Amino acid sequence: ETGSTSFGAGPAPTAPVGRPHPDSTIQQVLVNLLHNAFEALDEVPEEQRDVTVRTSTAQDMSTVTVTITDRATGLTPDQFKRVFEPYYTTKPAGMGMGLSISRTIITNHEGRLWAESNPEGGTTFLFTLPTEAETAEM
Repeated sequence: ETGSTSFGAGPAPTAPVGRPHPDSTIQQVLVNLLHNAFEALDEVPEEQRDVTVRTSTAQDMSTVTVTITDRATGLTPDQFKRVFEPYYTTKPAGMGMGLSISRTIITNHEGRLWAESNPEGGTTFLFTLPTEAETAEM
């Protein structure tokens, strides 16, 4: 095997979740996070490359969480502090705008985007968004 990509979902919700937001900006966030994860894998041997995407719903059905995990080299503590700053990049040819824009998009949709270090190596980016049921109550 030369690395893998896997997709998973949490238990099926019992209440209708629907699409959190109908516009394409959420797709833009997903594409950016996946692109970053796959680019980070360039630094590791092919057989160790792995990206996992998971979704889950909060027990009270108020939010959906999307998790994108890579098994690359990860970020340093200083990089974690700055990774969402505009114009900050860890890539030689990066512009440093993708994560900043992604966080703005998620925040504008009443969600949250953050990063965590993986104990086994790599980085996990997570974002939450309110579900359709939650936004209908607002």
